[in-house]
Order: sequence, then C-alpha cells, then structure tokens
Amino acid sequence: MVGCAIENGTAPGHNFREVLVFNPSIITGIPHINLSIACNHCQSPPCVAGCPAGAVEKDPGTGIVELDGDLCLGCAYCSWVCPFGAPVYDTAKGVMTKCDLCSDRISEGLKPACASVCPTGALRAEILDPETAEQHIPFFPDSEALPASSIGKTGKMPPAQIQFIDTYPEEVLAEFTPGGKGRVTEVSLWKEWPLLVFTLLVSVLGSVFASFFLTGRQVDPVVFGTVGMAGILISLKHLGKTFRSFRIIVNFAGSWLSRESVFFALFLLSALFSLSGTLHPYSGIAGMVSIFLTAVSADMIYVRSVSRRSRSLHSAQVSITLILFVCAATGFTGGVVLVSLIKMFLYLRRKTAAAAGSGWQVLLSVLRLVPGLLLPVFLILLNGYDGFIVPLLFLLGELLDRSEFYREFNPVTPAILMEESFNPLIRENVSGRSCL
Repeated sequence: MVGCAIENGTAPGHNFREVLVFNPSIITGIPHINLSIACNHCQSPPCVAGCPAGAVEKDPGTGIVELDGDLCLGCAYCSWVCPFGAPVYDTAKGVMTKCDLCSDRISEGLKPACASVCPTGALRAEILDPETAEQHIPFFPDSEALPASSIGKTGKMPPAQIQFIDTYPEEVLAEFTPGGKGRVTEVSLWKEWPLLVFTLLVSVLGSVFASFFLTGRQVDPVVFGTVGMAGILISLKHLGKTFRSFRIIVNFAGSWLSRESVFFALFLLSALFSLSGTLHPYSGIAGMVSIFLTAVSADMIYVRSVSRRSRSLHSAQVSITLILFVCAATGFTGGVVLVSLIKMFLYLRRKTAAAAGSGWQVLLSVLRLVPGLLLPVFLILLNGYDGFIVPLLFLLGELLDRSEFYREFNPVTPAILMEESFNPLIRENVSGRSCL
C-alpha cells in the first residue's frame, strides 16, 4: 500500500490497494488470513461496459483496465458494478480513481510498485492462462467478471485449517472480525437524494403525461417542461463533475445510465411536442414509449450492480411505481388494486426476510403500508379519484419506499464477504460449540 501511494501520489486514506486482515491479533486456534486486493483487471470488466462517459477502457495489448480522470463524470456507477470494490471516489477531484497496474512502469519493463516492494514475494506481475487460472477465489463475489489476476499460495505452507480449541468471551469477539472493514462502496440516501428525486419525478411526469394522452386531461406544457428540466438539473447534483454531464450519453451501447438519460430526454421532448399539439398523436406515442424505457433503464442501473438487493424485484422499482401512477392517473381502478397488491407482497417479503429493525424503522414500514398504500386504494374504491389526497398519499408511500431502497442498497465487496464468512463460525464457537 505504501509503495502504491508513493508511486501514484495518493492522499492519506485514499488507497488503490487495501489489505484485509482476519484475526489481526492472531488468537490461537483461529485462522489468520491476509488478503491484499486491488483492481483485478477483469477479462470482461463491468466497469468498462457500465461507464456512461466511456472513461474506463481495457488496453487490448496489455489487458490493463485504465480510467481517464479527464473524461470521468464522478457518477460512481463503476463502483456499483465492480465486484471487487476497486474504483475509489476522489472527493477532492470529484472523479473516480483506480489501480492501473502502474502501466507506465509496465511499459518500461518494470514491475508494478506494489509487487516491486513486497518483501515476501506475495505479489507478482505475470501473464496468466485463462484456461488454467483459478476461477473461484474465496471472499470474491460471484460475478461474470472473471479476474485476470490470481490469488494463491506462493510457498509450500498448507492451507489454514479452521480449528476451535476453546470458547471465547464476547469481549474479545471484536478481535475475530477483519482488521479494518476495507473499502465499502456505500450507497446512502444522504448521497443519492438527487437520484431519489429524479426517479420519483420520472413516475410523476410519466403519469401526468399518460393522463393527457389517454384521457385528454389538460396539462400546461410550460409547467410540465419546467418540472422536467428541474428534475434533470437535480439529477446532475449526483455527479462529481456536472460540467461534463454532456458525456453521459457517450456509452449508450453499453451503459444503462446513458440509456436512461437519452430516453428521458426523448420523453421530455416528445411530451412537449404532444402537449403543444405538434405531431400529435405520434409524438404522444413516442412519449409513452420513451418514459417506460426510461423507467426500465433506471431499474437496470441497479439490477446490473453487485448488490444482493439488485437481483430480485423491489417494491420501489421505478417501472412498477410508474405503472401504479399511470393506472391511478387514468382512472384504471383494477390496475391500481393489482399493482398495489404486488407492491405490498414485495415489500412484506423483503421485510420478513430481513432482520428485525428498530422502532423507527417499524414506524416507517407502517407509514409506508397504511397511509402510503392501503389508504389511497381504499379512498379510490370509496370516493373515486377526486382531490389531491390520493396522489399525495401515494407519493408519500413511494418516497418512503424509495428512501429505504437506497438505504438497503450496498454493493457487496470482498471485505463484506470475509466478515460474513467467518462471523457465523465465530458465533458458533462463542456460544459454546467447539470443533476440532
């Protein structure tokens, strides 16, 4: 890590390489494992395919995955799709950074800095045969992105055997967790609130336009366009380099973030044409298609990430919320009831599978389900769609659900998997169950 920091001139705490240590105190009977990890320069890097600005490329000659900071938007999406937690956000520069395997040194025939200073030879730079390289590495998330680097034994020492000799008191349990949590690609509501607002506006604007196109309800194009542009400007707050936002459409062929941006721009343009009577109804059809493509693209951004939540349907997914809002805006009661039941099922399934939350989390769940979902459906069945109470309640419920989505969404990294792999064994030992 020191050699890497000196070579790349990184600030303290901003490391391209991290060392995860399990059992740092080397307590007898508990395996002691060191895992030095950086970018694995994957055979098929998801960061290359996912970067909307085309700032990440894999050198066809060397296989090195490099990130061009002069092209980076600072959206951090590469860190969401990386199963190894390699890209790191530089708060001072507002861009992502990562290990480039010391490409300058490689071009001069030298070893990477980390390998050249490693005193035990645990780090090496060599060409691997993909056919014989190990495909599964402990603590690495299952991913289609096979690492082009390898981790294995460099000496004759046999693998460590897990062996418990005595039970340990709770006060020393903290010693059994990895030394240093490692880099965690944290996705929090505090940081992602612009995306929360934008994704909600996608559903709101889509339903408002659907009410115009399908039922003939009058919509002021000036107000509609102003809200749409405000949504775009708010979403740009998510970027580290907002003045490079025009590059967000560069990788339309590979990035769902690029597709989301293009489809929303097409929706806004088509909707404004339709609202003003230009090229109607063709512009209206284009608007309806593009808003649904926007919602699907927004969901796929998270589906393609390495978060456990991303692989299953979520009650706060943008496409499902858009369908609910469109049904409510067009007076399709059967659709409102059906989608609401689907949302309730998905929400309850997620909550019953999770660990018991605190008191305020239970309160938020009650607010999300009762006034945010059940009550507006009941009011629709009782009095129809008159007034603003029903849409406001639906909006409250979706705001709470989407907030929980970002709170629960965190990409899985080797540091997390290391801790999760060993903690059950430690707990078993602490509870009095010994095994030799």
